[in-house]
Amino acid sequence: MAAKVTDLRSALKMLEDMPGQLIETDVEVEPMAELSGVYRHVGAGGTVMRPTKEGPAMIFNNVKGHPGARVAIGVLASRTRVGALLECDPKDLGKKLYHSVDNPIPPVLTEEAAPCQEVVHKATDPDFDLYKLVPAPTNTPVDAGPYITLGMCYASHPDTGASDVTIHRLCIQGKDELSIFFTPGARHIGAMAERAEELGQRLPISISIGVDPAIEIGSCFEPPTTPMGYDELAVAGALRGEAVRLCKCLTVNECAIANAEYVIEGEVVPNVRVQEDQNSHTGYAMPEFPGYTGPASDQCWMIKVTAVTHRKNPIMQTCIGPSEEHVSMAGIPTEASIYGMVILFVCLCTKVVKLDDVKDTGMFLIEIMPLMFIPAGVGLMKSWGVLKPLVVPVLAITVVSLIAVMAVSGRVSQKIIAKNDKKGESEGALNE
Repeated sequence: MAAKVTDLRSALKMLEDMPGQLIETDVEVEPMAELSGVYRHVGAGGTVMRPTKEGPAMIFNNVKGHPGARVAIGVLASRTRVGALLECDPKDLGKKLYHSVDNPIPPVLTEEAAPCQEVVHKATDPDFDLYKLVPAPTNTPVDAGPYITLGMCYASHPDTGASDVTIHRLCIQGKDELSIFFTPGARHIGAMAERAEELGQRLPISISIGVDPAIEIGSCFEPPTTPMGYDELAVAGALRGEAVRLCKCLTVNECAIANAEYVIEGEVVPNVRVQEDQNSHTGYAMPEFPGYTGPASDQCWMIKVTAVTHRKNPIMQTCIGPSEEHVSMAGIPTEASIYGMVILFVCLCTKVVKLDDVKDTGMFLIEIMPLMFIPAGVGLMKSWGVLKPLVVPVLAITVVSLIAVMAVSGRVSQKIIAKNDKKGESEGALNE
C-alpha cells in the first residue's frame, strides 16, 4: 500500500513508485531558460507548443548557483497523477473537489517545530539575497526575471482577520523584494491588500512553496464557489480528511504552511507599484496558460521580504505555461464549480432547495458563466493543430453558444425568482 501523501516529498515518493511518472537528472542545469527548456522536451513533450501533452514530472538535482537545492516541475501535469495523489479515480476528481468545498476542514496552528523552518535566513543578515536563496527559474529568455509560479500566498483581512490562500505570479526584483500581480477583482488577497492600503498599513504575507498537491489544487477555486472569507486551505483539509497544519511566521504576524519546502515571509507595501520587467526591460512577464507570453505589468504590488526559511536540502516546485499542469489546476476546480452549479440548479427546479435558502444566488448561473471560458480555452488550446483552419467559425459558434446559454439560464433564473416571489405573496395573503 502506498504511503499517505502529506507534503511534496511524499508526493514525489509516490510518483517515483509509479512507472513512467517521474524522471530525475543529476546533470547541472542553468535556471535561466535551460531548466524549463529541458522539461519542455523531456518532461512535457512540448509544453510551450500546441497541443500540450502529458509527460513525466521532473526533478533537477543539480541547479547551477544553488548547491543543495533541487527543483521539481510538472508534478500536476497529468490527470492520472492528480488522481493518484488525491486518491481518486481521475474521472471523479471534479466531484471529489465539489464535496470537499461543501465539507471543509479548517487549518490548525501547530506549536510543534515546523519542517519549513529548519533553516532560517533573515533579511537583516548581511548576505541575504533572494536570487541566491530561492532557485526560481527564468522560464524563457524574455521573461521579466526569475518567477515563483507555485507560491501559496497566505494573508488575513485587516478588518475581519479571515485568512485565505491563493496563487499569484511573483517575480524576484531585488535582494529582498518581490513583485506580485493581482488580477483586479479576482483574488481575495488582492482585496486584502487594497483594504490595507486604504488603512495605510502593510499587509503581512507568507509564501509557501513546495506543498501537498491537495493544497495547490484547492487554492485554485474562485468566487462564487469560494467567496471572500472562505479559506481554501479548508478544501485541502477535506481532501485529506485532516486539517492542514500551519506555523507562525518568524518575522511577520502571519502563518505559513508548516511542511512546505520554502517559506518567504514579508509585507505587501501600500502605495507602491512596480514595473514587472524593471530589471530585464524585455516588455514581457512570463508564458501564460492560454499559450502566449504575457506583457509585463506596470501595476504590480511590492512585497518587502523579511525572511526566507526552508527545509534542509529543499525542493523548489515550479510550473511553466502553457502545460497540462494548468489544465489540472484551473480545470479540475472549474469542473467542481460547474458540477455544483448543476446540482443547485436541479435542486431549485425540483424545489428541494428554496431560493430564499441560498444566499446571494439569485443570478448564480450568470455569475458562474465566466468559468466556462477556462475549459473552453483549454479545449481549443489542446486541439489547436486541428482547429486552426476553422478558428473563425469555431469562435463564432462558441460566442453564439455562450450567449444562448447565458440568455436561457438568465431567463430560467428570472422565472424561478418570479415564481418564488409570487408564491411568497400568496402565502402572505393567506396569513393575513
